[in-house]
Amino acid sequence: MKLPSLAARRLALILAGGSCILSLLGAEPDAGRSRIALFEPAGQKDDTTLAAVLSTVANSVELSLDVLQRYDVTRLPPEDPATDLDHVRAYCQKNRIDQAVLGSGSARAGGGYSFRLVVYDRKTDKITTDQQGASTGALDMFDVTDALVASLLDALSGRHLLYGSLSVESDPAGATISVNGKDVGAAPLSLRGLPVGAVELSARLDGYEGAKATVTIADGETTSSSLTLPRSLGVLAVAMPRDAVMTVGGATIQKKVIAGPGIAMLPAGDYDVEASCPGLPGVSAKVTIISGASTQWQPWAKGYLDVRSDPSGAAIVVDGVERGAAPLIVEVEPGTLHQVELRKQNYETYHAAVSGDAGNKTLFSGTLTPVASSPPPSVEPAVVVRPASTGTSHAVFKIEGAFEDWKNVGSWRGIQPLIDLSRTSPTFMGDARFAMAQVYMCRDDKNLYWRVDFAGTNPILRSPKGTRRAIDCELTVHFEPTKQIRLGAQTPQQHSTEHNKSQMGQIWANAAPLDAYGAIHDDATNRLTPLNVVEEVANSENAMVARIGLDVISQYCKGPVSVELKLGNQKGDGTWADSQVSETRMVDFSK
Repeated sequence: MKLPSLAARRLALILAGGSCILSLLGAEPDAGRSRIALFEPAGQKDDTTLAAVLSTVANSVELSLDVLQRYDVTRLPPEDPATDLDHVRAYCQKNRIDQAVLGSGSARAGGGYSFRLVVYDRKTDKITTDQQGASTGALDMFDVTDALVASLLDALSGRHLLYGSLSVESDPAGATISVNGKDVGAAPLSLRGLPVGAVELSARLDGYEGAKATVTIADGETTSSSLTLPRSLGVLAVAMPRDAVMTVGGATIQKKVIAGPGIAMLPAGDYDVEASCPGLPGVSAKVTIISGASTQWQPWAKGYLDVRSDPSGAAIVVDGVERGAAPLIVEVEPGTLHQVELRKQNYETYHAAVSGDAGNKTLFSGTLTPVASSPPPSVEPAVVVRPASTGTSHAVFKIEGAFEDWKNVGSWRGIQPLIDLSRTSPTFMGDARFAMAQVYMCRDDKNLYWRVDFAGTNPILRSPKGTRRAIDCELTVHFEPTKQIRLGAQTPQQHSTEHNKSQMGQIWANAAPLDAYGAIHDDATNRLTPLNVVEEVANSENAMVARIGLDVISQYCKGPVSVELKLGNQKGDGTWADSQVSETRMVDFSK
């Protein structure tokens, strides 16, 4: 006979019965608790049938006393009331124990078993309760111990209790059932010998929400209850491109399809997931959904650029490495700015700086401009910048010539750089791409022109990471020892009125167009005086070109003057957080 299962059933029975006694007796918690030493009933250890019953009896008594909330119970090894009462008495005296519960069980010569439960009271030094019974065989052992435990509880409560039975099922089966907060076994189960009255049932099972019910045990009847446990849910949050599709499969659900990024509510458990996206490699993995929690899944760790060109077929170059022809999905490191070019014969190269987000596709599309036919270059350059002999210790560059189509960088053919910074490997804001590389200057009868070529990207159009408010590129002309003409261009639409109380802030606010300004600065008085005429500025992907009327310059510059170019990260109050300053050159604007 498989008595461990019977023992478990008996444990559940006594636990539930003890739980109900509290509601019947109306016990008050913490109202003068007695200290009880609970000794396991003594018996032959090699008799597995007897050992299982005695262990169940001890568990039943302990749990019942705990539910009554009148006792502090200490569980102790077996002591036989017939032979070990002196040991129990000494223990209670030494540890100031109020009462001790102990018992015994033994096989009978004619078959069956004898059982005994007693209560020893330290104050009276007597056995106050002595319950005895005997079974005829193995099948009625629990009936006998039921009666003994019930008598013991009647003696402790001072009244006779009525009993009924309880049958509990769960959907799904196998849930752990609790009666008045104490576990009594796994459903389906039947409990007998429960004191009459209302009891609270609860069921729990991994992967499911809990369930509760209140039932009333009736005298001599079996009360039935069924508890349904809904599946517990968690969140699967997926970060992937919009045109990606993910499938989720598991033992608890049919295969589910999720399109694009988002979240899905799934029962708790383990799942197989697969993701696919046009142009990207397929990905499969296993994910675990936890009840009440959010699980993150990103199928692709890299970034991807969806590169397209008009016309199609342009060669794709990323950070100087050719990757194929558009249209094409290109894998890149995420979180980094990449220099992308589209190259096609008979078309201008298309440049841009793009970053790819991890697990996503970024559309990059460029329309290529056909290469315009141009006349062969002149024998003489359209404009010249050449050193002039002035008798000074420094070379003076005389600027002269004629000019047309000044915004077209290609029309500046034949002009040598006034200042060449590229040989020193310059950087701006820690990045070589945004630094000034060459400076050019020329003039015609009406205007003075200057041009700045950047090493890779024009920071006025594409602000570097860490830009404070705007990026300024400023031509400074020193025409007196303490005075300069400052002609600047800055990031469009970045002016802020909050700094307009400062002189430079007011100049920026009054500048038209908004990406250019001009002023006279006097170092002696630290004052700025705006110019009535502001230069024109034209920006391209990797260059800035500007001009101003020569009459404005001639008011202040009557001979050779020194010039320099400055590139700065503007704080917004007229000062710069980061800057690059070119070499100084002596120039003569007059013919």
